[in-house]
Amino acid sequence: HGTSKDCGAQLLRDLEAAFVAGNQEQYRRTAHSLRGVASTAGAARLAEAVLAFQAAPSREAFAPMRALLEETQREFARVSGRTQGSS
Repeated sequence: HGTSKDCGAQLLRDLEAAFVAGNQEQYRRTAHSLRGVASTAGAARLAEAVLAFQAAPSREAFAPMRALLEETQREFARVSGRTQGSS
């Protein structure tokens, strides 16, 4: 099974694809899922960016969401390394 960071990356790709295709129902559902994953993972800034996208979807919103997702992934890696090293 995948990790939250893997799931988040796939959801962001799916969100962007649905948005580009103009599939409003799909990008609404995917944005909701991505926000949930971000919230569960403790990535509050990413969850807020997705919430802002949900309120006003735009092509320009993907760059900040991608940057926040990458930041979240780096933090996951840092914390995972620390957790594995301390056991």
